[in-house]
Amino acid sequence: MSTIPNTYPPRSSDEYRTLHLKTENQPILIRKTVPLVNPGIFERIDWDVQKVLLTDNFDGVRLELRQAFGPTVLNGILQKNDLDKGISYSLSNAMVSGDDLLFAQFDHNSRGTLTWNQQYTGSLSRWAHRINATVNMDSADIVANIDRKGDDHSLGFTVSRDLLGVSFFQALTPNVDVGGKVQASVYPSFKPAHFVGKARYHENGATLICAASTSGMVMLSGLVNAAPGLLLASEAEINPKLLPASRVTVGAQYSVNQAKVNATVNSNGIIQATIQDVIGPMMVLKWSATHNAFNGLSRFGFGVQLG
Repeated sequence: MSTIPNTYPPRSSDEYRTLHLKTENQPILIRKTVPLVNPGIFERIDWDVQKVLLTDNFDGVRLELRQAFGPTVLNGILQKNDLDKGISYSLSNAMVSGDDLLFAQFDHNSRGTLTWNQQYTGSLSRWAHRINATVNMDSADIVANIDRKGDDHSLGFTVSRDLLGVSFFQALTPNVDVGGKVQASVYPSFKPAHFVGKARYHENGATLICAASTSGMVMLSGLVNAAPGLLLASEAEINPKLLPASRVTVGAQYSVNQAKVNATVNSNGIIQATIQDVIGPMMVLKWSATHNAFNGLSRFGFGVQLG
């Protein structure tokens, strides 16, 4: 058997696949490399799972107004429910230019945030691909994130008023990514250093994520594209040191035409469901329902989005 070698030294992390070509005398073995791709940012590897499990639940009546003025998008939410004595509101303004974003938000509780997200390309991307900074006005805290993407890895730095963090995420094969994040307090005597490790397997629309931390928390989450328009997700958070804080959540998201339905249920007895239907180019109707199976309380909401 003869082998046709690669024209360049392969990386040890490449995955080889073999293809046998029959000839008159003997088969020829060809080694083909499958290139690795960037696995994404460490903090965002479970975003697809969270989009299914974190539903936009509300109760009462809600009116959302959205208007675009060139690159600026103004958004306002007025809501009335049984918990608030008056009408609650939330105002936000987003300025978008390509992948760059400047976002400001303020609500009736005097809580405000200001977020700046800047993407870099060209020669500057050698040092950083994304810089993100968020200012929490109510807590007077600033959180800055700097991310750098390589061909098959991502490196991130986080700086806040009292915390420092470094994360790394590496693609081992086309289907397996691993990484971790170390986070330490500026005041070590107040809060010890903390480490979180994560591993992800993804193939053919299915994703499995495992995570463990030095605090004792173990997490297992997954996402499956079960059918056209149907996503199934689950997440288990187990803390052996504090079992009452452990939780298991399962959910589903179904999209058809311009309508979307989300439903979740967790081990705390909370059942949630939302329906969103785009009935026109400027109007979206939303329904929300929450039921607590342990105490029997239920809440419902109806909302209209204009613009």
